[in-house]
Parts: sequence; structure tokens; C-alpha cells
Amino acid sequence: MKKKSTASQSGLLGGRLLVGVLVCAGIMSLVIARTSPATAGKAASLYSEAPANTSQRALSFAERVSYQRAIEEVYWRHRIWPKDNRNPKPTFDAAISHAALEKKVQDYLRESQALEDYWHRAITAQQLQAEMNRMAEATKQPEVLRDLFEALGNDPFVIAECLARPVLIERLLGNEYERVGRGAPGQRAEVGLKESSPVNAENPMPDAVMVPNSGYSLPTIAEVAGGCTDDTWAATAIGPFKRADHTAVWTGTEMIVWGGAYTGATVYPNTGGRYNPSTDSWTVTSTANAPPGRWGHTAIWTGNEMIIWAGVEGQFAVNTGARYNPVTNSWTATNTTNAPAPGIYTAVWTGSEMIVWTGPNGGGKYNPNTNSWTAISNINAPTLQSGHSAVWTGSEMIVWGGTVTCQIFFQCGTNTGGRYNPNTDSWTATSTANAPAGRYAHTAVWTGSEMIVWGGLVDYPFFIVFNDGGKYNPRTNSWTAISTTNAPSERTAYTAVWTGSEMIIWGGNGAGGGNGDWGSLNTGEKYNPVTNGWTSTSTTNAPTARDGHTAVWTGSRMIVWGGNYNDGVNFPVTLNTGGRYCAPFAGSQLGNISTRAFVQTGDNVMIGGFIVQGTEPKRVIIRAIGPELTPFGVPNVLADPTLELYDGTGALIASNDSWLHTIIGEIITGDQVRDIRTSGHAPTDTRESAIIADLPAGNYTAIVRGVNNTMGVALVEAYDLSPDSNSILGNISTRSFVQTDDNVMIGGFIVEGTQPRRVILRAIGPELGQFGVPTPLSDPTLELHDSTGALIASNDNWLNTIIGGIITSDQRAEIRSSGYAPTDSRESAIIATLPPGNYTAIVRGVNDTTGVGLVEAYDLD
Repeated sequence: MKKKSTASQSGLLGGRLLVGVLVCAGIMSLVIARTSPATAGKAASLYSEAPANTSQRALSFAERVSYQRAIEEVYWRHRIWPKDNRNPKPTFDAAISHAALEKKVQDYLRESQALEDYWHRAITAQQLQAEMNRMAEATKQPEVLRDLFEALGNDPFVIAECLARPVLIERLLGNEYERVGRGAPGQRAEVGLKESSPVNAENPMPDAVMVPNSGYSLPTIAEVAGGCTDDTWAATAIGPFKRADHTAVWTGTEMIVWGGAYTGATVYPNTGGRYNPSTDSWTVTSTANAPPGRWGHTAIWTGNEMIIWAGVEGQFAVNTGARYNPVTNSWTATNTTNAPAPGIYTAVWTGSEMIVWTGPNGGGKYNPNTNSWTAISNINAPTLQSGHSAVWTGSEMIVWGGTVTCQIFFQCGTNTGGRYNPNTDSWTATSTANAPAGRYAHTAVWTGSEMIVWGGLVDYPFFIVFNDGGKYNPRTNSWTAISTTNAPSERTAYTAVWTGSEMIIWGGNGAGGGNGDWGSLNTGEKYNPVTNGWTSTSTTNAPTARDGHTAVWTGSRMIVWGGNYNDGVNFPVTLNTGGRYCAPFAGSQLGNISTRAFVQTGDNVMIGGFIVQGTEPKRVIIRAIGPELTPFGVPNVLADPTLELYDGTGALIASNDSWLHTIIGEIITGDQVRDIRTSGHAPTDTRESAIIADLPAGNYTAIVRGVNNTMGVALVEAYDLSPDSNSILGNISTRSFVQTDDNVMIGGFIVEGTQPRRVILRAIGPELGQFGVPTPLSDPTLELHDSTGALIASNDNWLNTIIGGIITSDQRAEIRSSGYAPTDSRESAIIATLPPGNYTAIVRGVNDTTGVGLVEAYDLD
């Protein structure tokens, strides 16, 4: 039951705050006076003196909390739930409590009042309107900002008060502290006004706050596709602090940076910040219970927390850490019992555990659910020491390279490595045949099938900085050199990110940087492993040259931030600036899936399956179509189709019968009629069904039935509504009863993008019997047609390749090695490399036999 939030009943803090600023011996403090009982609970104003001719509007505390909930629900929907996390993404209510929502509102109201009292003037309506305009113009996640506006009813007054005000206050507090504290020594220069001068948290909040309602207007949000233009830079908002050698993670809605150091620091700061590209704004992270400041630490994102661990505090390595929850802005220490020895480690996230490793000390697995450590085996582990790289493949951690001591005071690089399997707690050495030369301080990215390493250096026998690398395939345990033509110049302390189709190398310290001899760089290159070629990134509007910065990939942009500018002569200058580089997905993917079949009853309804792959939720519309097939000459259509959506556990998460009537429940929390209409995929008949859902990575099943067990031909479809997200629809399958003539099973899919996609198509029947499916199709055949309707490939029995069309050679070995070979020789399969376009796969029974069949398309890239 929702608790009413009033001064008398909730005991919350607030009221009129009296802020005094005392500056003494370089220390500033705010003194907050308690609201008298006589005024507690009454309407207050955030404005010292509202203009007489300005209309007033009250927003109750409860209203603000409800709007905060709407905002947080949007962020939670867009937050990454890592694909390797086998547990379902928690519900919003499980992720954030009502008390946490209340605290967020309390905090921004107190901070707003504190700033007003410090300034002796109010935040004006003009400032809030300007902040809304800035968000709309500067956003680099327009789809998220649009969702935020819609969640607040597209009411400019509510948006100004509940979205723009907290963002503006956060920035002004940071700026004010920089102004007041400039030149002050020590930690004080690293935190904002609210950190150095915490607002008293004991006064009750008022029931309502009166604020001017002075004719706000709703700004127009940027309409550029994906919010950016390919190969362009845009500056990030200036951060509330400067930092280098820090860490950064991407949550799906924010970049969180933490730790590191800055030139002139006497201690390592334990502060950080969250950058939100949808509003182009920063929020400082809490320091309450935060771990001590450090560098050389690791940071990973679990789906709901950032885990910081190990590194160097002052002069000594540590094995401590903490988990940061951005929703509650709070820290929880990690257990040190059985933790690996202090040191500098690499870390990967498996979906349920963080695996850390370093050569000298070995490693361990940390489980945040139990807050416990488990040692990992060192048997057959690589002998490399530090400076190695680590990636997670989905089933193994691959570590490679690093230092080995070869002479006193010198470090040689090694080109050895190992694959660690956490399920078997065992290591397998990586091949050294054709591997790149030994090195350390290089980078590595995982493409989904290969590890790409690049750059690095060695000290001995000569100091060498590399600008080459290699691709490692763990399936074949083999290396392939990558091209050096047009590759980036040699450099150190640069960053590398994987976009889904390219690796981007940017920045660093190298030849030609700084003063022109050797120093910081603002150049970069994109490497395409399909073409084995490099393309330069633009330097127009690129951030200041830097090294020791961080970079994250958001799904369509690389965000770089912080670092040092080294001119090669003077002391480094630590930066609090960054940039967003736009590089929309340049590859290809399967998308917009549909299957047509005859829907019966019982076990013979139509069952469509698909997988969301990637690191961000995928927004899709799923449709069950029947009546609108009639104008296309399809006989016996399903008159009234219903639709059910299940997750990977088999739980029903959404359903619909008639898209004009939303069924609220499970993941469907509001009326969807408007969203369906604006999606461009609204059914043309009111009896047809549709569901819009934001789905995290995982397996999903859509079931189409007829109302009252009616039968007929229907279409089940899934359309991608968020093509710019860092996730894809893939591995499509549909099960239905295959009949003859117009009632065979017809599967459609689209290869989207600019490059060909290698897929395997399968027609399955006999092997369904072992899963208890009655009357499976005994001998399915498979045809593949292009968008013109031309037959381009066919098969009947996968062990007998039919040469013709796009099939030019025997495919048996290729099908076997794909991992998707059918288990029955009567079943059919085709492997094809398909250029972008529309394709149709048709499944029939030999000699017009009928039965339950399965048509599938698996992405082999």
C-alpha cells in the first residue's frame, strides 16, 4: 500500500531551509535551521519571492514521488541487463523501493533550497525552460529523452520541475563549488557544494511546494536518427571533477566513472560521477561508505551494480572493493574473506560472478549475491604477470599477453595466454603459432566469435611501442594477423571499444602528439574484421588530445572522458571534458521476423521463438495477424487470433486479444494503444493482437491461438523498434502444423545493415518426437526465396546438398562444424551468406505429408 508522504505522517525532512555560508581556514559549511512545527506540513515555496503577476501551481510531495517513479521506470527499462546473466532482469519494484524514490525527491528539493539560500535568489522559470531546451538540443539519446517526456505526460511544467530542476541543480552545485573553492588545497577541490556542505537531513518536508507556472513550452527533441551523424564528434557536458587513470562502465542509460587521480593531488580521491547522455548531464556519486580512493582497480557492470575492486591506494596494493548501486546512489563493501591477494588485476563479468586474475597472484570468483569469494585453479594457468588483457566469451575468460621479467629493471612481453572455464575450473593454453609478438599494456575486445588484440609495448631488448595485432579464434585455437595498412600510429594509454561490427582505437600518447614530438593524441581508427581494413575517425570537433582516459560504447556512440593532456614537456594537465563519437552499427543483423502457418488447437497452435542478443534491452512489437491476410488471397484465415508472450523460464509475461484493448499485467504496465499506433505496425483489423515490450537479453516465445479454439491461417511477427540499441533479434524459430498448398509453413526474415550475413536455415520434424511433440512432420523439405520470390536454395535431407542457385558446393562439413547440424538425416538445412534484403523460407512435407514442423534461422556471424 502506498504510504502518504506528509510532514506529520511520514516524518520526512524538508521545509524552509536557512543556509549560511561560513568560510574559515578554507572550510565551508552550511547551517540549516529547522522548520517550526507551526509551518511544517504547509505549502512552501522554492522561490524567495515569486513575482506578483506569476501564477502559482502546487506540486505535492506525493506527486513528485509519483513522477520520480515514472522517470526511474524509463531508466530501468533502458538499463543493460548483461546477456550472460542467466537470471531474469528484476522487476522495477524489486530494483527500487518507494523509500528510495522519496529520498531522491527529498534530495533535490533540499539541494534546490540550499542553493537558493546560498545565492539569496531562486532558480527561475526562465532557467528551467532553458534547461529543458538544452536537453532537447544536446541529447544524444533522443529515444530515452522522448520516453522521459512521455512518462511525464509531455507536460512542460512537470518536466521542468521533476526532470530539469534536479539536473540543473546538480550542475549549478558543482559549478558553484568550483567558483567558491578554486585554489583550495586537497580533497575540497574534488567535490561539489552539496558534498562539502551537506544539507541537514532531519527537517520534515512540506506537503506541497508552490512554484511559478509561467507558460512553459515543450521543446522539440532532436530528430536525427540515433541522435547523431556517422563519424562526428559532440562534446559532453563538463564533468564536476577532473580525473585520469579512472574506470568507467556503461549501464545502458549512464556512464559511471570512479577513482583515479589528477595532477597535483595529494591523495587519491574516492569520488565519481554518472554521465547521462539523454540529458547531457552529470550527477556525483555518493562518498558515504565508498571505498578509499585508488588507481589500477577494476570495474565491471552486473546489470544493477558497478563493482570496484583491488588496485593501489597510496603506495600499497589492496584487495578491497565495493558495489555501487546507481538507483539508490549507495555503496556496499565487498567481503575480503578468501579474496585474492592485493594487486592489480583484470576482471570480467560472467553473468553471475566477477572473475579477477593476475599472473603473480592467480585469481578468484566473486559472487555478489552471496558476497563471497572462491579461489580459481592455477593448474596450467599462464605464467604472464601484469599488463595482460582479459575478455569474456560467454563461456570462458581469455587472458593474453603481459609482462615477464627478463632482465633486472626491464620487462619483456609474452605472447602466451590461456582460456579459463569457470564451470570446470580449468585452463587451456592459447596457441602461440602466428600470435602477435609478446607485449603488455595492449587492449583486447571480444567480437562475439574472436578476440582482437592491438597495440602495447615492451621494454627489452629494445623499447618498442606496437601498432599491430591479431585475431584469436578460440574454436580453432588459431591466430590471424590484422592489417597494418592505415592502422593507427603507435601509442600507449589509449582506449579500445567494440561497436558490434568494428573496433575503435582512440587517443593515447605517441609520436606526433603533444608538442609534435611525442605526447597526447586526439586521433583514432576503426578496424573492420570482415574487410580487415582501417578507417580514420574524424578529428573535427574531437576532444582535446589525451591519454589515460576511459571510453565506453553505448550502442551507437563511443563516449570518451577525462585523462591527461601531455605536451611532452610540461606536467600533465588533467581534464574534466570528453566527447561522444557517433558510429552507428555498420554491420548487418537479422530482424523483423514473421512466420505464416495454419493454426490449430492443443499442441498444434503456432509457436514462434526468438532470442534478444546484446547488452541493452530490445524494444519490439509482436503481432498475431489473421483477418488482414484475406485481401492478399490467403484462404481460411484465423478470424480472431490471440497472442501470448513467454520468457526463457516459461513464465507468461504479456498477452493480448485485440490490440485496441491492452491487457495490463506482468511487464505491461500501461495502455499501449497509442504506442502501437505510432510504431508504424498497428494491425489493420481490431480483432488482431499486438504487444510492445522492452525485452532484456534472453529467449522468448510467442504463441498464437484462435479465440474459442477456432482454426485458420495466421501470421506471427516480431518487429525491431530500437534498431540503434546495442542488441539484436536473432536465432528465429517457429513451430506449427505443416499442411499442404497454402497451409505450408512460411518463415520470413530480413537481413538488415550494409554487409552480408551468414546464416543456417533448418527445417526440423522427426527430432521433435523425442520432446513429446505429437505427429511430427516425418520428412520436411526447405526452400529459400529472395525478395523477388526467386528460389535461391533448397534442400531435402541435409546430408545431400542440392547444388544450385547460391549453393555452389557440398555443405555437409560446414553444417556439421556450425554446431547446428540436425540430428535426423531426413531433416533439411542450408547455409547461406545473404546480402541485406528480405528472405522467405518455406517448409513442406515430402509427397504432401503433414505434421508438426519447425523452421529456424540461426545467425552464424
